Amino acid sequence: MISSSISSNISIITTIIIIVVVIMIIIIIIIIIIIIIIIIIIIIIIIIIIIIIVIIVIIIIIIIIIIIIIIIIIIIIIIIIIIIIIIIIIIIIIIIIIIIIIIIIIIIIIIIIIIIIIIIITIIIIIIVIIIIIIIMYYTYISDVST
Repeated sequence: MISSSISSNISIITTIIIIVVVIMIIIIIIIIIIIIIIIIIIIIIIIIIIIIIVIIVIIIIIIIIIIIIIIIIIIIIIIIIIIIIIIIIIIIIIIIIIIIIIIIIIIIIIIIIIIIIIIIITIIIIIIVIIIIIIIMYYTYISDVST
């Protein structure tokens, strides 16, 4: 009877131990699975963060490049406009100078023509006066001789 009781006790203890071991194994497996899942989630989150950072950096770089290109284009356009304005101003100045020179030349030519005309008129007047004087002298001489 005692032996049977001991045997029954051993059997119960063995069963309890087996159950406890099985439960422990299950718990360990569950813990391991949870740890693995957590690690995977952390890795995924890190990867996503890295990807987001890289995308943001790429976008920022693209925006900076676009801004730089726009600034360069604006500067080039401004320089071209300034050059065109300078060229136009130079052309206008040259045209004004040419017009002034032409006007001066025309004035000089007109003055020279007027002087020449005056000289010619004076010479003609002098010649006419001389001729008249000669004619008068001749007639006075003839009239003197005849009397």
